[in-house]
Amino acid sequence: MNTRIPILALLLTSLCGAGTTSLQAGPRATEAFAYPIDQIVGKSEGIVKLGSADSTVRYLLGSPSRTIGDDVWVFHNYKASSDEARAKGCTMLVVTFDNSRVTDIKLVNPKGVRVLVAAADRGPEARNRTFVAQK
Repeated sequence: MNTRIPILALLLTSLCGAGTTSLQAGPRATEAFAYPIDQIVGKSEGIVKLGSADSTVRYLLGSPSRTIGDDVWVFHNYKASSDEARAKGCTMLVVTFDNSRVTDIKLVNPKGVRVLVAAADRGPEARNRTFVAQK
């Protein structure tokens, strides 16, 4: 009797099983999340609010960790008062300006910042277009 075939089948089965195990995905990647913020609160009062000047933001918060274009500043290591925002890992403060005034403040998780960067990389002409992906 030819013993090569059962040994070959056993070897292929063990290799395929090992390959399947090593290729299994880990936990699902975190999705992008952003939570709107009305103001950044200091020890007793709001220090940066909608309408604040960019010079005020820079003076009170320091230089941003990174910028996305000229009008979006990202600051690291902020905490939300929302349990949900903390659970989603939203520790990056994103401040958006228009005409040197704060128009939007959000706490965003790292994947959310990557989404913002990708949108900015598409350029200004892409902002008014809708992009659709299908599988």
